[in-house]
Amino acid sequence: MEAYLAQIDQFDPELCQIGQSVQQNLLFALAVIPGAASDPAFRAELISQSVRETTAHEVGHTLGLMHNFKGSQMLSPQELNNKEITSKRGVSGSIMDYTIINVAATPQEQGEYFFGNIGPYDHWAVEYGYTPSLEDPEAEAARVKALLDRSTENGLAFGNDADNTYSPGLGVDPRAQTFDMSSDAITYSQNRIGLINRRLKTLLADYEIEGDSWQNLSQAYRTLWIQKYVSGITVSRYIGGIYVNRANRDQPGAAQPLTPVPLADQKRAMQVLADNIFAPGSFDVPADLVQHMQLEPRGFNFFGATEDPKLHDQALITQALALRHILHPVTMKRMSDTALYGNEYTPVDVLNDLTDAIFKADLRTTVSSERQNLQLYYTQQLMAISFGMLGHDPIAQSAADYNLRRIEHMMRQARRPDAATDAHRRRVLAMAESMLYGFPSRN
Repeated sequence: MEAYLAQIDQFDPELCQIGQSVQQNLLFALAVIPGAASDPAFRAELISQSVRETTAHEVGHTLGLMHNFKGSQMLSPQELNNKEITSKRGVSGSIMDYTIINVAATPQEQGEYFFGNIGPYDHWAVEYGYTPSLEDPEAEAARVKALLDRSTENGLAFGNDADNTYSPGLGVDPRAQTFDMSSDAITYSQNRIGLINRRLKTLLADYEIEGDSWQNLSQAYRTLWIQKYVSGITVSRYIGGIYVNRANRDQPGAAQPLTPVPLADQKRAMQVLADNIFAPGSFDVPADLVQHMQLEPRGFNFFGATEDPKLHDQALITQALALRHILHPVTMKRMSDTALYGNEYTPVDVLNDLTDAIFKADLRTTVSSERQNLQLYYTQQLMAISFGMLGHDPIAQSAADYNLRRIEHMMRQARRPDAATDAHRRRVLAMAESMLYGFPSRN
């Protein structure tokens, strides 16, 4: 699992990955929209839109445009569902962003799927780079200043590869993300997860095609899963984040340069993770769907692998991808640093909420196998933080100690209604005690 996590959360700023991004978006649309995969005309239109977006992005690079990962901040979730708006303005402020495909949570409200137009940022940047200079130096200086003063306008936000927060611990502004969408990415991601969960209940029926194998069904499920963990990554970046504004002090619309993400938004992000990524049942998949997720044995890659879909790994990978950023030593230290200028969500507060989300819901019931994996993984991370193995500062270490004691207390008080839950609780208790006291109890 660690190798898979490392592969996902590393981002190479020297490579343009729009092709992979658009491919995943296209696969997601075909998987999540009922009937899309079997509708040749609709599929051809989606492919045409995806090729147009990819081509425009790469032409942007030839013109000298950098990636702009804040482009997706232009429209609200409601505006993205308004086709009158998206057909004129596009779905993002810049074609140079990597956005997720805009699939509405309900089919009755649907804007453009892919980027249909060049964004306002792109027009603005090309105007700056290619407009001939005026002969009068003073007039030219005034023209350039007036052009640059527009940077605070909606649709002209900018954040390049150096600002990208996709990899754990890197970047500070959650609005500069790859694979996000809208000016409220927390809500958009929550809606996306809900869409995926609903689609899983009907997916099998669309892929029961006479004479076909189950490869396409398996691919469709995997595509939905990828979009789910991407949504978790997106939301997690708001916890411990800083909104960065680089406007000059005398510029119209200039905001405070460094503003910690408001407490309400950080708590909202934590709640989305608690309800959709960490909660019991977050990764329930219909049994009949799982029973049909059979890959074709294509080439040598099939050798040595089992045909089981490995649902436990998929659940824990999704959960770990969100936790790796929140628990990263850089992120946790930033929570303490930003508390000196406005952040109200401290390391101990964050870990308290994580502990509640990961342990409280099933303290009096059976602990599912997916939750057992999550609770063990989280406890291991707290132990590593407490012991100083990962480079955390003393404040984060103290917060981890505090929550290990909370977990110890929870495990002592929790019910053990069956053998599997009993065995699990004893193991978690032993882990916490071994870290806190140097030895586990026999209770």
